[in-house]
Amino acid sequence: MYCRKCVPAQSECIISGRIAEVYKGTPIQLVLKGRFSADYLNGIEAVAESVYDAKSGNLLANYTEVRTKIATYLIDHTNNTCTKGVGFPVTRLCTDTPGLKYIDPWKMGTQMTDTYFYNEPTVNRSLTLTMFRDSFTQAAAVIDQTFQGVPQQVSVLYGNETNGIHDTSIFILPPFCTV
Repeated sequence: MYCRKCVPAQSECIISGRIAEVYKGTPIQLVLKGRFSADYLNGIEAVAESVYDAKSGNLLANYTEVRTKIATYLIDHTNNTCTKGVGFPVTRLCTDTPGLKYIDPWKMGTQMTDTYFYNEPTVNRSLTLTMFRDSFTQAAAVIDQTFQGVPQQVSVLYGNETNGIHDTSIFILPPFCTV
C-alpha cells in the first residue's frame, strides 16, 4: 500500500558540497559549507553558506539566500549588500508532489533511500534528490541551475537534520536589506 510522506514542515540541517560552473569561459570549482532551514508553514526557506575556492581553500564569500514566494533576498555579509529578486516556489516536497519522479531505491548502511528527479522550470533548475525512505528527509542533492546568469551544477550532502527550527535568525533580513 502506498504511504504518502513529506519532508518535515519545519526543519534545519547542515550542508556541505561543491559547485561547478564555467564563469567567463573558465571552469571553476567551489566548496560550500553552511546550513539550510525550511519553514513550510510560513512559506520560507533560507540557506546560509560560506563558499571557498576548491584549489586554494580561500574563503570567497559568506552569504544567505532567503526565499519566499513573493521575493528572494541574496545577502552578502562580507560587503553588507542585499539583492532583491523575484519570488521562488517554496514547495514542501511530498512523495506525490507534481514534477517529482521516482527513479531508484538505494541502501545506505542500514537505511533505505529513494532517488527522485524534480524539475522546477519556473526557476530554471532541476534536482536529483536522494531521500531517506523512513523519514523522507534529504540525504543528498545534485542541482542543475542558472544562478545570476551562470549555469551551475551543485552537489550537496545534508546532515544533522532536526525537526523544528532552533535558530530562526537565518530568516531575519539585516537592516541594509530593503524589503
